[in-house]
Amino acid sequence: MLNILFIISFISVATLLFALVVETLNLVNNPFGKNRIPFAILSANIFILSLGSIILLTSTNTTLLTIWANIIIASSITVPAIIFHFAVQFINDKLKRIHKNCIKIFYSLSLAFSASLIIFNQVGIRETYYGYIIKVPNLIYIQLFLIAPISIATIFIISYRIYKNARSNKSVAAMAFLLIGFFFSFAGEFSLSFLMENGIIQTIPVTWAPTFLLYFFISLGMLINNSRTWRITQDKIFRSMEDAVFAFETTGQIVEINKPAYGILNLSKKTDKKENVNIEYVSGNISQLIANSKQRNKFVKKLTNLKSAVYREDIEFRINDEKEYYKVKICPIFDNFNRIIGKLLTLTDITAVKEKENQLYYQSYHDKLTAIYNRLYFEEELNRLDTKRQYPISIIIGDINGLKLINDAYGHDKGDEVLKKISSIFKSSLRHEDILSRWGGDEFSIILPKTEQEDALKIIERIKEKCVIQSTATMPLNISIGFAVKKNSRAKINGIVKEAEDMMNEYKLLENDSARHSIILSLKKALEERDYETEEHAMRIANLSMSLGKRLNLKYNELNELRLVAILHDIGKISISDSIILKPGKLTPEEWEIIKKHPESGYRLAKSSRDLEQIAKGILCHHERWDGNGYPKGIKGKKIPVFSRIVSIADAFDAMTNDRPYRKAMPIEDAIEEIKKEAGFQFDPVLAKKFIDVLLSEIDFEVEA
Repeated sequence: MLNILFIISFISVATLLFALVVETLNLVNNPFGKNRIPFAILSANIFILSLGSIILLTSTNTTLLTIWANIIIASSITVPAIIFHFAVQFINDKLKRIHKNCIKIFYSLSLAFSASLIIFNQVGIRETYYGYIIKVPNLIYIQLFLIAPISIATIFIISYRIYKNARSNKSVAAMAFLLIGFFFSFAGEFSLSFLMENGIIQTIPVTWAPTFLLYFFISLGMLINNSRTWRITQDKIFRSMEDAVFAFETTGQIVEINKPAYGILNLSKKTDKKENVNIEYVSGNISQLIANSKQRNKFVKKLTNLKSAVYREDIEFRINDEKEYYKVKICPIFDNFNRIIGKLLTLTDITAVKEKENQLYYQSYHDKLTAIYNRLYFEEELNRLDTKRQYPISIIIGDINGLKLINDAYGHDKGDEVLKKISSIFKSSLRHEDILSRWGGDEFSIILPKTEQEDALKIIERIKEKCVIQSTATMPLNISIGFAVKKNSRAKINGIVKEAEDMMNEYKLLENDSARHSIILSLKKALEERDYETEEHAMRIANLSMSLGKRLNLKYNELNELRLVAILHDIGKISISDSIILKPGKLTPEEWEIIKKHPESGYRLAKSSRDLEQIAKGILCHHERWDGNGYPKGIKGKKIPVFSRIVSIADAFDAMTNDRPYRKAMPIEDAIEEIKKEAGFQFDPVLAKKFIDVLLSEIDFEVEA
């Protein structure tokens, strides 16, 4: 009867251990984490001990029994090394490398002692009335010199980790069960060995009971610890997630709901809220926040239908009258048998991402300066609208005249202002369905769906009229416009665009000179309005220059050019800010460098106009000195154009004899003396002398207004 009980018992234990070994070696669903390897070794040892005990109880083959006796002893000697291996797995300190080396040493020693017992035939068997038992005469010495040192080291490590974990309020369950199990195993093995060696008791196969007890405590400790760790980790994950998370059972009852989820539902307190929150409540409240009706209906259907597949969609919400975007994900929750046991809803706030996407989308199709569409959008819409039901399609291409001249004169800020003003005129002249875009730097393009030629001409006239109305004396708005109409599918839309562009270029050739002349006059007007740079100042210099030019017997056409240089010599100053031009005090070196650039600016402006091109060099050199110390080029003597030398003297005389923001006017006599003094240095000595002669010969000299 006893034998039958032992056989049943050990078969049950062996079967259980075999299942645990298989589960432990499973890398996918392993409940023991980093303890998988030592647990697998210990499980295999327990399996060997269980199977060996069954053989000792049932077999009569002494050779087979002796072999199994050796295997069992070798297996049991390695148990302390395995426990040490377990203990080290719970360590996370700087000595872990040393401990890992100890693991290798202890395993090696266990195998060496086991091999020595087998080689020297120290393991035997003895028959009893209930079966065979293992007899090892020198086992007590192995326990003292191998197992005891390993055990002491293991107990120290485990106890130290329990103390450290207890102080830091960490879980000590696994370590505590490990220590208890090892204590029972160590104490039990020594006690039974001592009693057997001294003949106090007759050993039975259940001498391996301490090892089984150790295995039980280790398994229980790890399972409890890992289960508790998962629950703690799960709770921390739900609480720390920034996404709104809802977990439902198949009944629709809520299982988990975190703080962001309560925020979306507008529930401020968690007390007793879970009982009232179910899948219908959540779907009803959240669906009310979804802006799009189709998305709203789809969301409710996917959430409430537990059998539906995974659902992902970016949805626009309206929360407290604010537009917000969430990435909504609904997915079923499965158990280990792949059965649906619930549903998980997560809402990730992607408002910032969506706003950035919308901004990038807007920027990809809009011109940053004028806020109208760009050429990419124009071309896409051109292809989209090129359909029969949109015919006739009229295309308008417009180009601002003289924008480069405006940029050179006033700076790009002024040019940008003109671009925005023109785009505003275009927008106010078009219908809602018309498409306006900035086609290039100073070009605009318009698509007019379902528009006949007569209507397109009316729109063009409206644009031109508004340009005239909104022009000023100092800033004329002038634009060349061409158009073409596609009446049927036979014509290519790109050909229609080219036809409109060609017409615009033809008009531009006709209107460009007039536009540039208009802009030059506006620049002159703007310059005259700047405090001391008045029309009277320009006329005084012109008259002084003309008097000297006549004394030099210049030709009629040369006198006209001289007059233009005298009037427009400072045209480049239009691009310099009033804070520098009208500064009452002394200019800083940086400000002076800006002032010195105005002859070059004036030169570029003159070169851009066919009417003024011939006087461009005279404007460029009007601040050069006879001795070569002038600017901007530093040329000297007769290399300086004669018009520049004349204007230089006239400008200096007028400046000295009229008030300036930084000083009062000086008497004419003092100004004449100053010109004499600078003759040969700042001024051409011959021209300076003739200029003085002109002044002195005209006793009643007056400057004409």
